[in-house]
Amino acid sequence: MKFLRDHATCFKVTRALYGTIDAPRLWNDELANTLTSFGYKRAQTDWNIFYKKDSTGTVSLIAFHVDDGIIAASSKSLLNEIIEKLKN
Repeated sequence: MKFLRDHATCFKVTRALYGTIDAPRLWNDELANTLTSFGYKRAQTDWNIFYKKDSTGTVSLIAFHVDDGIIAASSKSLLNEIIEKLKN
């Protein structure tokens, strides 16, 4: 997944997603694959919430709904690290 570095951040997709009947599922699959490759696990109760806890005790949560998202982390440095990973 690549981001364009213009005025706003957006995903560059390799095929058309909008306007197809499978668009929501394809977007969710792409996002889930990216986050699980970063070591996140999907919450059992809500599949739009991803979490990660490492051996040092730092915790981060990422939640998405349609095209909105929120990231929560136990430290500002971890939050910045997550944002940088998503940009790359």
